[in-house]
Amino acid sequence: MPGLGVGVRRRGTGQVEDGPKRRLLTREIPAVPNIGWNIVDVRDIAELHILAMTSPTAAGRRFLGSGSFWWYRILREKLPDEAAKVPTRTMPDIVVKLLARLNPQMAMLRPELGRTRLVDSSKARTQLGWHLRPTEETIIDTATALIANNALGR
Repeated sequence: MPGLGVGVRRRGTGQVEDGPKRRLLTREIPAVPNIGWNIVDVRDIAELHILAMTSPTAAGRRFLGSGSFWWYRILREKLPDEAAKVPTRTMPDIVVKLLARLNPQMAMLRPELGRTRLVDSSKARTQLGWHLRPTEETIIDTATALIANNALGR
């Protein structure tokens, strides 16, 4: 899993990605697992798809679209007000491993514990002129949309 696409959906649906970030923002997860992802905004991925479909130089080629790596625990630091409920404790790896036996979602996290993945999207940037918005902007936009759409049950 090279990256995690997050963000606000287009077309005025008011819907947003509501997976891991929603669970962290509502403290459904009591502690933050020792995992992180290369975060990329879904709006940037949509742009990359369009660039790849419309560029003659992209024919027959594959392009990786991924952003910078962030540990989940950074969410609280970057959104102090919006992420007030984000747990400050890190879930010990052994707890994740034990829970993985009972919970399929935790089982998916097990191979990612403590692992930093470095993903290179330079081919998309140099050959297609693709640009990413800052990861902080993506996370803030997603959290703000979740809050504005009452997706956090506040």
